[in-house]
Amino acid sequence: MSFSVINFYKFVKIDDARELRYPWRDEARRLGLVGTILLAPEGVNCALCGEIEALECFLSYLRRDKRFADVAPKWSETPKRPFRRMEVKVKRWIIRFAEANDPAVDEILDGDRMTPSEVKTALQEKADDFIVVDTRNDYETEVGAFAGAVKLPIKTFTEFPEAFLAAFADQRDKRILFYCTGGVRCEKVVPWAKAHGFDRATQLDGGILKYLEEHGGAHYEGECFVFDDRFQLDGDLGVTAASFPT
Repeated sequence: MSFSVINFYKFVKIDDARELRYPWRDEARRLGLVGTILLAPEGVNCALCGEIEALECFLSYLRRDKRFADVAPKWSETPKRPFRRMEVKVKRWIIRFAEANDPAVDEILDGDRMTPSEVKTALQEKADDFIVVDTRNDYETEVGAFAGAVKLPIKTFTEFPEAFLAAFADQRDKRILFYCTGGVRCEKVVPWAKAHGFDRATQLDGGILKYLEEHGGAHYEGECFVFDDRFQLDGDLGVTAASFPT
């Protein structure tokens, strides 16, 4: 028997995160799901595993709230559950970045994006003014990355702003494509970069996972690190390294 995994996030103003926490957790547990949901004033970040019908039921449950009516998960398969339990946590951020200098939700929603197909075309064309920057940590980029991408020597996402400015302060005229695993990190990087003079900054919409879902491993070298017990996925989103809970 195999299971499905969904990953999604949405930046949206949430002033009742604590009120949502336990109803969401209880509904997910009732459906037999495992995984983690982060709720914060800036939005939601979700990774869940279970039978496909149960995941569809949970998505329908969330979409009754108009704030989450358009959540669009990325789907993959796994031979075993890669999470040990079902948790819903309330945090200050769904992704920690520059803290006091984090862009607001409205700025994030206005950020520029490229579809996976547009990115594939741009990678094929290899324009001189087009730079691809990986926003992930060094232990993630060691597993795999897009061909020719710049990988910064960072161990946490909060180190990214300083490392990026040190490497690209004199290249504000370039068209810079940021990417990460699922897209959530880049949602903050793009408006932050624009605020620092990188007017042509954009991101891979949906991240590596969406790109692999649509185009396989074209222009992507190696595998994709994921933050669950699957550890690594290949170009077909198949599990290649895992330590599943027993």
